[in-house]
Amino acid sequence: MKKTLLLVDDDVTQLKLTRAILVDAGFEVRTAKGGRDALEQARAEPPDLVVSDVLMSDCDGFRLCQELRADAGLKELPVVLVSAHFQAERDRALAAAVGANGYAERSPDFSRELAAVQAALVASKGGPPRAERRETEALYAERVSEQLSTLLDQARAADLRYQVLFERANDALAVLDAQGTVVELNRRMEEVLGRPRAEVVGAHYSSFGVPSEAAQNDETFRDSLTGAKKRVVTGVLRPDGTRLAVEFSTSTIEVSGARQVLAIGRDVTAELATRAELHASEAKYRSLVENLVDVIFVSNAETGEVELMTPNVSALTGFTADEVLQGGRELWASRVHPDDLAQVEAAGARVRAGEPLDIEVRVRHRDGALRWLRVRGHITMRDGARCVEGQLSDVTSRRRLEDELRQAQKLEAVARLTGGVAHDFNNLLCVILSGTELALRTEADASTRDDLKNVREAGERAAALTRQLLAFSRKQVLQPRVLDIGDTVRGVEKLLRRLIGEDVRLVLELDEALAPVRVDAGQLEQVLMNLSVNARDAMPNGGTLTLSAVNATVGPGEVEGVPPGQYVCLQVEDTGCGIDAATRERMFEPFFTTKPASKGTGLGLTTCHGIVTQSGGFITVDSAPGQGAVFSVWLPRSAAAVAAAAGQGEAALRGGSETVLVVEDDEPLRRTLVRMLGRFGYTVVAARNGAEALERFEQNREAVKLVLCDVVMEGTNGPDTVRELLARDFHGRVLFMSGYADRPELQSALGLSHGALIQKPFQRDGLARVVRATLDAELRS
Repeated sequence: MKKTLLLVDDDVTQLKLTRAILVDAGFEVRTAKGGRDALEQARAEPPDLVVSDVLMSDCDGFRLCQELRADAGLKELPVVLVSAHFQAERDRALAAAVGANGYAERSPDFSRELAAVQAALVASKGGPPRAERRETEALYAERVSEQLSTLLDQARAADLRYQVLFERANDALAVLDAQGTVVELNRRMEEVLGRPRAEVVGAHYSSFGVPSEAAQNDETFRDSLTGAKKRVVTGVLRPDGTRLAVEFSTSTIEVSGARQVLAIGRDVTAELATRAELHASEAKYRSLVENLVDVIFVSNAETGEVELMTPNVSALTGFTADEVLQGGRELWASRVHPDDLAQVEAAGARVRAGEPLDIEVRVRHRDGALRWLRVRGHITMRDGARCVEGQLSDVTSRRRLEDELRQAQKLEAVARLTGGVAHDFNNLLCVILSGTELALRTEADASTRDDLKNVREAGERAAALTRQLLAFSRKQVLQPRVLDIGDTVRGVEKLLRRLIGEDVRLVLELDEALAPVRVDAGQLEQVLMNLSVNARDAMPNGGTLTLSAVNATVGPGEVEGVPPGQYVCLQVEDTGCGIDAATRERMFEPFFTTKPASKGTGLGLTTCHGIVTQSGGFITVDSAPGQGAVFSVWLPRSAAAVAAAAGQGEAALRGGSETVLVVEDDEPLRRTLVRMLGRFGYTVVAARNGAEALERFEQNREAVKLVLCDVVMEGTNGPDTVRELLARDFHGRVLFMSGYADRPELQSALGLSHGALIQKPFQRDGLARVVRATLDAELRS
């Protein structure tokens, strides 16, 4: 049970502070504003202990303790005396003589007083033995006399200090008599009025005011004389003609029994100007807040009811701010996606527990569309109630981009796998195709030749599949040139007509003045073929396939997924069954197909995506079920002129007698290369890695005219091997082999000794032509 203390002090401020400390320490506290008040309260309802200041005007602490001990009903009541002035040993002796249970000097944190209170509560009641009344009175008189003398000296010193404070105060101070005449002022008031003291003292306050405000000033002065505290802003005219706005606070004081008015002035000229600017700024920023993209809101933390919502909420939800306020929590609950309601409830519980609010939820717009909103906020206090202040942000676009990024990362992971597999597979295919071709040239048995042709056909199909994998993974070796897309489309028109069948009408809509683009012509044809085949399959009952190409300028945000720039847009449009949203999200994934197992590999669109992306372009699709589909290929325009068309036909196969250094780490392929080149008359020196290639070169330094080197090898790669050969004064030509263009060294390899490239998998005839062309280029240089 709490102990009840009676706290006694005639200083109201000290009384409030001390009471708060004692209550915080666990006591029930009653207060008395002096000794007489304390005696009356104690007699009416005795407390458990009295805590009293010593120096009080009506009845000090010593006298109060004597009176309590003299009362038969209160003589056992514990008393603790507290003083900031009576601190000598004789004061403690006097406290003991009058029967106090404890005596404590005042401390800033009230620690000494609390210790004395706790000790008095556990000690025996009644306090120490009291001295004789006569001895006590003598000691009391002596100590009070000494303290009064001390306090008088302190008062004189204080008067001097107050005079100094009055003179040096930052505020302008003036004292006026009952008639409004100035009797005293400080330096700061001189500065405000712009007049010396001699000119102001004895003058009426109206001498310095603005005539138009005289009535207001007179009313303020009259009210001040009645004891009312007044505050007024009025104009002050200075001798130099300037006008200041001064805020005067007036109050009544008694000086030697005469009533006077103390006026405290503060120059608020700049403040008023700043306030006017602030009001203008507030209006501006209020307009900014109301027109922010993000919505600012305030809701009740306990009930969830919305209390404030900026008007721009209509852009996010389709509902006006008034509708949101009137609809309250029920409106929000009805618009949140059902799958996100649990998250909203959990977030509400966390924010009520003091945690910050930060969630993303789907909210259905008034028009029915789902939008992702990010809701952020924190707890604050408003008018004594806990509220959530926060903001709503539309993050729909960001979420869409994040989904696209995850899709891209998934594709990249598969791309790395397929690229690595295709690299090794190309080496095997080189052996298979070249070996089959060599066997066909020597095998006479018709049945065996048919088997070999089947093997070659399967190998070529495997090579095509490998090229698709590399196209998807954007690791195939491209041979881009500047061309006119219109020429490419017209060049494959006949093939497309045969491919799509008679029940599908093919329409070409090509601008006459198409800008050139830089792209691999063969790869672009493959994109056209793949998209056209997909369009045909989407129109099993016939329809129209339209191929169009236009120059296009894309501005910021105009085409989703396509950055601003100058493009040539190639479109493949069909009138087929269309594509639903779920399929659109996965259609570029490798091996994803809606066709039966025997009808498609699921690599057609991924191949298109890889080719277009590697060419620096973008591919988009616009479709809906039953509304056909439009695939758009966006290729950046080129500033270069269209390159001349490649010559028709192929040069006749020719061999040679030069020495070729073959560097290949795949042993079966290395043996096959040696055989193929040997059959064309070349002298072949083979090496299985970079280190062995350097040895073979040193052994045949003068003879080696061509280095046929794989790009990707274990240990030292192809380009580094060639660099070392060049450093050893190799002056021949270089022909790199690769079916894997992901390595950055391949990009720099082609610049080594005017290096050329042959793409795996290749066959005997193709290798022979490239080798001969590379050697002939060397001879012409």
